[in-house]
Amino acid sequence: MLIHYEASVASARHELQGRGNREHCCVQVVEPPRAFGAAGDGDPDGGGSVTDAAPRQAIVAAVAGGMPSMILSSEGAHLASEAAVDAAAEAYHRGELVPGDASALKGVFERALRAVADAAVDQPAADITSFACTLCLVVWDGVRVWYGNAGDCGAVAVDFLGDPFALTRMHCGPLSSQPFPLHDSYHWEFGYRTSAESVLVATGGMLGQFAEWASGSYGAPKAYDRELIGLLTNRNIDVDDLPLMNVAAAKYLNELPATRVDGDKTVVALINSERPSVTDFICATAKDVTAERLAAAGASFADEDDDRKVVLPWNDELRMRAGDVANDVGGDFTVELEYQLMCGMSLDRAFELAAAAARERAERYRVFEDCVVDGPEDFDAAVLSDDEVSFDEMA
Repeated sequence: MLIHYEASVASARHELQGRGNREHCCVQVVEPPRAFGAAGDGDPDGGGSVTDAAPRQAIVAAVAGGMPSMILSSEGAHLASEAAVDAAAEAYHRGELVPGDASALKGVFERALRAVADAAVDQPAADITSFACTLCLVVWDGVRVWYGNAGDCGAVAVDFLGDPFALTRMHCGPLSSQPFPLHDSYHWEFGYRTSAESVLVATGGMLGQFAEWASGSYGAPKAYDRELIGLLTNRNIDVDDLPLMNVAAAKYLNELPATRVDGDKTVVALINSERPSVTDFICATAKDVTAERLAAAGASFADEDDDRKVVLPWNDELRMRAGDVANDVGGDFTVELEYQLMCGMSLDRAFELAAAAARERAERYRVFEDCVVDGPEDFDAAVLSDDEVSFDEMA
């Protein structure tokens, strides 16, 4: 039986400041897809099997964390996680998530980003960066797991032998160590794994408790806290005890000392309370072809009637035009251009706004580099990164 529990608590510092929890989690149980046993849906190579045709219930879970100092980031986390779960549940039920292929989750993330972008359009004094958040999404059927990730959220699974393994990586700037937000689609990650008897989905603070992670834009785990992972994925849970598990998990997160996690904490535990069957072991054979499928598609998975969608890779004319401007104002321009297009701006207006934003960001990094090289003698509160902390605080 597939069961789940979740907890999300604000840090003591945020409670004292009256800011509340900037993180959000969302879970939905999905019934078996309609077309799961259709011809060609059995595996990425177009074959089918009795195992693949067996309908399976699944759990869709998402966690999202608001970026520091972004005034509407908590709302962005709420919007993104809710939209992602709804879209992923629809995709699974329609049979779009087949063994070995998680490419449909790119469209799910675009739906989540669209929800945030639409909210940004309605805020004349803000833009999409004001709603900046991270996001991790998993669709798990007790054995197979499809996942997507943006930023320092992530997921860790436990196999049939009780050994933990990472599903996602930590995506943070190699110099600033700041997580890449959802609207930085260049750093989205999607994939598929099998033999996942249980899954833990968490925001950055708690994910850092499950394992020690390498730094950088594609940080991998170096060592796991098996005791903590085993505690949170204990299969000896009765379904009647789940409400108590939610309370107990929240209490456990609240009692973690600030020296371990100095921030909001969110975790969702997905557990298969039954022992794996022979069929489950057979299911654990599909090869992950997500990257190949995404590269071959090369197009947005957004709704077909949405003429504002971003198409990647861009057509040659747009790529050349964007490349010319990027050479002038810096590589951040192409990311800024995606922001503006996602907000529904016309192409010419998007170019104008993106170029201005990229120039401003380049100037801020230039100031930062000058501070590092020359020392912070005259910079008591120099703005060094998008989270607007001072040099003294970062030192």
